[in-house]
Amino acid sequence: MIKLVAPNLKSNKKTIIIAVSNGFSARYLLRTDIFKRLKEAGTRLVLLAPNADEPYMRKEFESDNVAVEKYEFDKCRDYFKRSRLQNFFRTVRWHTLPGVSKDSVLYSRFASFKKECFQAGIKGRIRFRLVAAVRALLSRSSRLRKAFLAVESRLYVGSFHRAIFERYTPDLLVTTSLGYFDYDQYVMREARRRKVKTAAVILSWDNSSSKGLSGAKADAVIAWSEAMKNELIKHYEISPEKIFVGGVAHFDVYYRPDALADRNALFERYGMDPHRKLIFFGTRSPNKYPWTGDCIRIMAEAIEKNRFSHPCQLLVRIHPNHYHMQNGTLRYQNILDEFAELKKRYAWVFFNEPRILSFKLPGDMPASEMTEVGAILRHADVMVNYYSTLMLEASIFDLPIINLVKYGHNVLLGKDCRAVVHFEHIQRLISYGAETTVYSDDSLISAINKYLLHREKNRDGRSRVMVEECGLNKGKAGDAIAEHLLSLTN
Repeated sequence: MIKLVAPNLKSNKKTIIIAVSNGFSARYLLRTDIFKRLKEAGTRLVLLAPNADEPYMRKEFESDNVAVEKYEFDKCRDYFKRSRLQNFFRTVRWHTLPGVSKDSVLYSRFASFKKECFQAGIKGRIRFRLVAAVRALLSRSSRLRKAFLAVESRLYVGSFHRAIFERYTPDLLVTTSLGYFDYDQYVMREARRRKVKTAAVILSWDNSSSKGLSGAKADAVIAWSEAMKNELIKHYEISPEKIFVGGVAHFDVYYRPDALADRNALFERYGMDPHRKLIFFGTRSPNKYPWTGDCIRIMAEAIEKNRFSHPCQLLVRIHPNHYHMQNGTLRYQNILDEFAELKKRYAWVFFNEPRILSFKLPGDMPASEMTEVGAILRHADVMVNYYSTLMLEASIFDLPIINLVKYGHNVLLGKDCRAVVHFEHIQRLISYGAETTVYSDDSLISAINKYLLHREKNRDGRSRVMVEECGLNKGKAGDAIAEHLLSLTN
């Protein structure tokens, strides 16, 4: 095993520990202007990553004022698994959030949890009833929620990074969650014990209404938009003065046309026909949505049968989570094999396969992946997806959006579950009139044709999404967030 040696860092500089628990965290904090600006400021940066021993990680980031240290994921996981009580605390938090409706993500997840427990027999039923009882109490009382977190934080600190805190004496810890992404809660609790400030940069559009109670307290929170800020106040009871609305750092590149490939270069790269219209299909994570192959077949066969108003081709973006490893093998190899067969079978179906850099840091991709997605959104004629963050990104490019809700949001609840339409963040977007939702093959074909003939349809709604949901500081969000983080070190 490679022994890591910290660079010779200047001790008189402010020090920030940046914890990246997954590849999307790395994209947001390390491959945007956030990291670039913090590094240029001369701040001493300590990157905490599960794959600190992988050469590409050290080569890309390590320098005179940047150290790469081990995020002790394996130790955290073993520590968590050893305690049934700790698992109980985590399960309750994951299914509890005040102020959410019965149509929320939390209720959908809880229904799935109930079904899973009941399938496990008598012990599963007892477990469900205990979680449900505590969940009901916490949902009604702010004091109980605070006490619940205080007890969990006191019992389970998980001081696996004590040596790193002692070595670097940081002024600030930055995470991409409020302690609901494993295992940020342990690092945040360690920081709190040492009276080190913590800043949570909210990672994704739905995280402020879908991830359950916090696993640790944050001193400052960075939100994408005013809408996200309002959700954080409502659901997480965070004081408004602690929340900074900075924008969306990984969207910055979308506002820089010179950074994105032109149409001819993009089409040539995939072997696509520049004379055909381009349908872009943004897939979902396969853990809950394994029906992507069916969706591809619907559109591929419509192309073959000339059911569209123009000759078309389909470009499929494979979600990075398709490449997760489990016990040394690709967890979703069967779905990837299905994609390979579809590629062979249909002449006008192409795949955008993300470049995965690491299996230790799941979903970690080079910065070029952001510009590639931006180029696709810029040059596509219509986008089909299933209520993903791509809707926000498409709005930046005024790209027509169709949501295919033929299949459900959750495998355990079946194909016919359409609860996703009622989720809080989805309802807000639907209210803008930015997209078209379809529930069948024929309605999907019809919606694509309408947009191919009238791209301006729903344009005002897409413009509202860009204004309301894509945050402030467009093109400069990374700089704004970095400046705010620097201010927190004072």
